[in-house]
Amino acid sequence: MIINIINYLLGLPKEMPK
Repeated sequence: MIINIINYLLGLPKEMPK
């Protein structure tokens, strides 16, 4: 689902901050 993609994108910056 799209929700899974959103959660994945939102989770990336949390674990890998720029």
